[in-house]
Amino acid sequence: MITIKESTGSGTHKETRYSMKYDHAHGILNLKVTDDTVCLQFRTEYIQDLKKVENRNEDTKVLIRRSAI
Repeated sequence: MITIKESTGSGTHKETRYSMKYDHAHGILNLKVTDDTVCLQFRTEYIQDLKKVENRNEDTKVLIRRSAI
Protein backbone atom coordinates (compact mmCIF):
# COMPACT_ATOMS: atom_id res chain seq x y z
CA MET A 1 0.00 0.00 0.00
CA ILE A 2 2.89 2.36 0.67
CA THR A 3 4.33 1.67 -2.78
CA ILE A 4 0.98 2.46 -4.42
CA LYS A 5 0.66 5.69 -2.42
CA GLU A 6 4.14 6.86 -3.42
CA SER A 7 3.63 5.97 -7.08
CA THR A 8 0.40 7.97 -7.30
CA GLY A 9 2.14 11.14 -6.13
CA SER A 10 -0.02 11.56 -3.05
CA GLY A 11 2.92 11.44 -0.65
CA THR A 12 1.84 14.69 1.03
CA HIS A 13 -1.00 12.98 2.91
CA LYS A 14 -0.05 11.60 6.29
CA GLU A 15 -3.38 10.06 7.21
CA THR A 16 -4.57 6.78 5.82
CA ARG A 17 -7.75 5.09 6.98
CA TYR A 18 -8.99 1.59 6.47
CA SER A 19 -12.10 -0.36 7.23
CA MET A 20 -12.75 -4.07 7.26
CA LYS A 21 -16.16 -5.66 7.06
CA TYR A 22 -16.83 -9.38 7.21
CA ASP A 23 -20.13 -10.74 5.94
CA HIS A 24 -20.50 -13.95 7.91
CA ALA A 25 -23.58 -15.10 6.00
CA HIS A 26 -21.69 -15.11 2.69
CA GLY A 27 -18.14 -15.54 4.05
CA ILE A 28 -16.84 -12.42 2.29
CA LEU A 29 -14.26 -9.96 3.61
CA ASN A 30 -14.34 -6.37 2.31
CA LEU A 31 -11.29 -4.18 2.91
CA LYS A 32 -11.17 -0.49 1.98
CA VAL A 33 -8.08 1.74 2.32
CA THR A 34 -8.11 5.46 1.51
CA ASP A 35 -6.01 8.58 1.97
CA ASP A 36 -8.65 10.89 0.41
CA THR A 37 -6.75 10.83 -2.89
CA VAL A 38 -6.54 7.13 -3.64
CA CYS A 39 -9.12 4.56 -2.58
CA LEU A 40 -8.26 0.86 -2.72
CA GLN A 41 -10.89 -1.81 -2.28
CA PHE A 42 -10.29 -5.52 -1.82
CA ARG A 43 -12.88 -8.27 -1.60
CA THR A 44 -12.24 -11.94 -0.97
CA GLU A 45 -13.89 -15.10 0.20
CA TYR A 46 -10.71 -17.13 0.68
CA ILE A 47 -9.56 -17.96 4.21
CA GLN A 48 -5.88 -17.57 3.24
CA ASP A 49 -6.48 -13.94 2.27
CA LEU A 50 -8.39 -13.33 5.49
CA LYS A 51 -5.45 -14.65 7.51
CA LYS A 52 -3.04 -12.35 5.62
CA VAL A 53 -5.23 -9.33 6.36
CA GLU A 54 -5.45 -10.29 10.04
CA ASN A 55 -1.66 -10.60 10.26
CA ARG A 56 -1.17 -7.22 8.57
CA ASN A 57 -3.70 -5.68 10.96
CA GLU A 58 -1.78 -7.01 13.98
CA ASP A 59 1.50 -5.66 12.54
CA THR A 60 -0.13 -2.25 12.09
CA LYS A 61 -1.37 -2.24 15.69
CA VAL A 62 2.14 -2.97 16.96
CA LEU A 63 3.60 -0.13 14.88
CA ILE A 64 0.98 2.30 16.18
CA ARG A 65 1.68 1.32 19.79
CA ARG A 66 5.42 1.80 19.28
CA SER A 67 4.99 5.23 17.72
CA ALA A 68 2.73 6.36 20.58
CA ILE A 69 5.45 5.72 23.17
